[in-house]
Parts: sequence; C-alpha cells; structure tokens
Amino acid sequence: MTLAGASAALLVACQYVIGLHEPEGALRPPPPLDGGPDAPDLCAHALPPRPPEKDDDPKTVEPPFWLAVDHVDVTNDGGTRPGLDLDGVCTCFEGKTAFGGAGSCKPRAAAGTPCDGDGGVDNAFGGVLKPFASIADINERIAVNKYIELGRSGVLLQISGYNGKANDKELSVAMVVAKGLLSDIGCDGGTRGRQPSEEGGVTYSPVWDGCDQWAADDSAVLRDVVNRQVIGLAVAPGYVVDGYLVVANDTAAGGRSSLPFVFGGKLVPVLVPAFVGKLVRDEGDGGGPRFRLEDVLVTGRMSVTTALGIVGLFKVPGDEAKRFCESPAFFDVARRNICNAADTMTNRSLDNLPDSVCDALSLSLHMSARPATVDVYGNDGGALIGQGCEDAGPIRPADELCRDL
Repeated sequence: MTLAGASAALLVACQYVIGLHEPEGALRPPPPLDGGPDAPDLCAHALPPRPPEKDDDPKTVEPPFWLAVDHVDVTNDGGTRPGLDLDGVCTCFEGKTAFGGAGSCKPRAAAGTPCDGDGGVDNAFGGVLKPFASIADINERIAVNKYIELGRSGVLLQISGYNGKANDKELSVAMVVAKGLLSDIGCDGGTRGRQPSEEGGVTYSPVWDGCDQWAADDSAVLRDVVNRQVIGLAVAPGYVVDGYLVVANDTAAGGRSSLPFVFGGKLVPVLVPAFVGKLVRDEGDGGGPRFRLEDVLVTGRMSVTTALGIVGLFKVPGDEAKRFCESPAFFDVARRNICNAADTMTNRSLDNLPDSVCDALSLSLHMSARPATVDVYGNDGGALIGQGCEDAGPIRPADELCRDL
C-alpha cells in the first residue's frame, strides 16, 4: 500500500462508538486436523507457556494485590514475543495443519485471505498500523499513554491466590478500568503536597511508589469498607510458570472476558484476551513483598467498529486540529482497509464455522504494570474524556460497514 493509500485509511473511525461487550457464546473445542484427530500438525503454533507441572508452595497464598498499567505499546515493538495463535489455525501454512491452512472465518470479498505470521501468530491490527509508523508515533497519536501519565484513566489488574513463587498452578486475575487518580495520599497516609496535573484538572500524575490510589469502575469491583479491601469482579484464571504470569483465557468467563484499555479517552475492550508477562518481586516498604509486571504480551480480538474508532483518533497531516474521523474524503478508503484486514470473529464460539464472516481484527501489544492501590470508598473519577468525534456518525456493526466489499 502506498503512503497516500495508508493515510487515506486513517479516516473513518471516530464515527463509531466503541462497543464494550463480546457477543455471548460458548467455547468450541480445538479445531480438528486434516486427516482426522491423529494427523500431525506441522505448524509450530505460537501458544502461551503451559501450566507448571508442580506448584512450588501450594500452602502459601500472598494477599491479593493491585497493579496499574504504566505503559502500553500498540506497535508491539521491543517485546520478547511477537504474538500468539488466537484461533488454533496457521492461516496460509503450506504444510499439514488444521483446516488445511484456511482462515478461521471468511474474509471480506475484496480482501483475499489475510495470512498469519510464523506459528500462526495473529496480529491483523498491527498490519493496519504499520504503514503509519514511519510518519508518526502511533502511541502518541492515539494518546495511549497520555491519559495514564495525567492520572485520568488506565487499566488495573488484581492478582489473587498467588503463592509468590516462580511456579503456581492456579491464581486469578481481575481486569478493571481505572477512572482516575484522585488522591494525593502517599504511603505514609499523609498528603504528598502535590497539585493536580495541569492537563488532568482534578487528577494527579502517578508517582509509581506503590501507593497511587486509583478510582476503579464501580461496576467491576466489590468494596469492603470495614476491612478496607476492594475486590475485582471480572476474573480470569491464570497461573505462573518459571516466573511468568499467564492468562490463557481458555476457560475464562466461557472465553468471553475482555481487557479494557483507554485510547485517547475512549474505552477499548480487547476481547478474549490472553497475556504473558514476567512477574518481578520487589521488597516494599516495611519489608513486605511487592510485585510488578514487565514485558507483558497482550493478545486478543478487536471488533471492526472498535478498530475504526482507534484509527480515527489520528490527526490529519498538516491539519492538527482535525482528526481522520472528521475528514470525509478519506472515509471510504479507511473503511475498506479496516474491513479487508478483518481476520477473526468477535465471538470465539464462531471460529472455524463454515458461515462465519470475519468481523474483528486480531491484535498484539505490549504493556507493563506497577504496584498501586484502589480507592476503597468509591470516589468516581468521572466519565472518560472523548476526542471530539462522538457525534460524527451512528453506531454501525461490521456487517453494515463492510456490506459492499
């Protein structure tokens, strides 16, 4: 694709409100191989590490702890893993493999079949963004880290049931939207004497000392004011193997959970997420252990509508006051590029069914997270701040957006 064509692809998105929930559906079993279940699969599928064979300390359980995501890289550069095989299919693989190397859903008519990376790695959204990486800092353009730095919003993770060791066969991870950092209280219980961040208004920039007190989405937590505990409700099962936290999401919420990110003030759900990241143990204040996450690979699915919403946050070259979603001349090319890149289904239960037409894009990104706390009294950080394109157009599902392709 030419640079002009790439620029044209950026237009559409703000015209659509980003959806929050994946459609209902049950998990399907792993796809069969050509030649029957005993046939060898010659594709080395890129899968998460398997659970440990042995739990290092099954009798010990650390208290639940919260982490706040401190950095996100949507370009997926610099990580130790390029991605994962999300659908059990090595699309375009020429050897013996599941479904003969066909995709897990039907591509749009004009697209042809989008091919996977080595090992069946799925990252169609990365392919959409790649042409722009040479002309713009993509993370900056969609303000993926700006709102974290201002304390306006972010992502919180609560890890429960962890034994604190290198191998733990079973724990749980809650994934919650952070709606603002509204407190100036430090680790000693006193105020730090800071002023709210200049752009954040009523929010404070995080210090990352383990005591940043974030406001959590009320619908996603249970607050125990008496015992000063906040419990995350949107829980996915996980494990730790050789020091790496893994959430494979094979059984989480029937495979229907989502990991919320905030891009440019918009809530962006990564559907059916799986992630792998290194858990690092630090000694916190008073000698108590703290943990942080480094080099976390996050993979999942993003609806066509959501992908258009993110791309629309880009600003028009030469006209920084206007976003692509406000440039009608680029609308059709952008719509076509996004629709034709769709390589998976928002509803995992529809993978590999003969009538499933792709309505989502796979994606891979990297992030890291540091110790944090959550406000136990339920102070609301307020609504997420939009980017000025909320009224540019109606909500439209993939079937309507991509109907004429």
